Amino acid sequence: MRYRLVIVIASLVSLIAIGCGGGKLQVVNPAPAPITGPFSNASLSGPYAFVFSGTGVSGFFAVAGSFQANGSGNLVSGTMDINNSSGVSTNVPFTGTYSVIPNGQGSATLTSAVQIFNIRFVIISPGRALLTRFDNNSVGRGAIDLQNPSAFSTAGIQAQFSYQLTGIDGGANPLATVGGFTTDGTGAVPAGLHDVSDNGTPIVNQPLTGTYTVSGSANGRGTLALNTSLGTLHFAFYIVAANRLKLVETERTPALAGEALGGFNATTSVAGCGPCVFAWNGFSGATPFAAAGIYFIDDNNGIPAGTADINLGGSVSTSALSGAYSFAPQFRGTASFSSVAGVPATFAVYAISGGGWLTLQIDPGKVVTGLAFTQPLAGSPHLDLSFDGSYGFNFVGATFNTQADEIGQIATHDTNNSGAGAVTGAVDINNAGVPIPGLGVSGSFTMDKTAFGTITMQTSNGVQHFRLHATGGFGPVFFVSADSNMVASGIFEMQGQ
Repeated sequence: MRYRLVIVIASLVSLIAIGCGGGKLQVVNPAPAPITGPFSNASLSGPYAFVFSGTGVSGFFAVAGSFQANGSGNLVSGTMDINNSSGVSTNVPFTGTYSVIPNGQGSATLTSAVQIFNIRFVIISPGRALLTRFDNNSVGRGAIDLQNPSAFSTAGIQAQFSYQLTGIDGGANPLATVGGFTTDGTGAVPAGLHDVSDNGTPIVNQPLTGTYTVSGSANGRGTLALNTSLGTLHFAFYIVAANRLKLVETERTPALAGEALGGFNATTSVAGCGPCVFAWNGFSGATPFAAAGIYFIDDNNGIPAGTADINLGGSVSTSALSGAYSFAPQFRGTASFSSVAGVPATFAVYAISGGGWLTLQIDPGKVVTGLAFTQPLAGSPHLDLSFDGSYGFNFVGATFNTQADEIGQIATHDTNNSGAGAVTGAVDINNAGVPIPGLGVSGSFTMDKTAFGTITMQTSNGVQHFRLHATGGFGPVFFVSADSNMVASGIFEMQGQ
């Protein structure tokens, strides 16, 4: 189980995505499809925080930081923390340039004395963009979010948080953790709980305390020390808002990165999610695993029904879900399913404000993280659950034993409100560290009244098939690959929201 995990900052939090198989994608650089849309350099303007991670020539890396975008193509006042095989570099200043085309796709270069990063991104809104690293011999992805400077103080982040972090342990094996904690506004983390899966060895329901401080009143940078079952872990973080942080660990090992979001003080009668549209991904034993679907919950701690589309090492299947859930008065719960890919599965669950769960499978031999959002329009007319509009996406998958990051923008065309139509767009692919920019996308999609659908995306590199599960309205659409040569799951995010 050598490390092949990459952080996916999808919608709100990180997911894991994996590739499998043997050989490389065909490298072709066709003429891009016609590009239209409302975006320009001015769409990225103000203070932003970011985090991205992935794999380079020497293994895992993670980066978090902040910058000011001036709206005309320059990045100034940048600061970042870098964790890679060469060690940890903290509080590194950088500058940069960026360029945005009308559909929201863009490119940027972050230049520091320590390292230069080339990235591709797609704008979801003026407050958010998804990104992919676009350097030779390195792949990785993450997200960029507009900062609220009013929270740039120790007192400014007095909140309850839920977090999800992924990375590697000291042996470069996959490690993932979820948890919850409170900050008191004075620099203390007085209480919390967390769960860990270290290369498939679960460590469950452990206490957590710590300290934090915010020293970057101009850029929102702070430091956090968490006393955990893995020892005291030290992080640099960058504030997005009073209840949202982007984190990178400042020890070389274990090395972790991800996000902390506003938590939810759940009880057994307030589950914080339901119906829950979800994506899971990671490893089942040594086999790459990804899934997306929906499960329903009731007020009696039951999960009476659900459906999961599963890709286990390239074997694609659909299975029914049922089980039970429970929550303690604070932070943590569990969700247990009678069968996932033929075996029982139990997840540690941490609720997030706004309706959702961060999850980690706590069965031996599994390193599977997940994300679930409430589907508020369940049972509503099809039009409310459609997949019609412009979407940005990034995901990590692979064919033929290589890892391929993809970032792009698509437009779906349901002209007759029939739940089906054409797909057009453009995508940038980093195929095993070989950047391939400007590929045109064509294809088709379906979406039924249960918010289940399919999408086919054709480029000159081949055809990709995904199964879709919509949260409804303007919410994200979860997907899982339905091809035998790719294992990945993630989210399409609607532009303009």
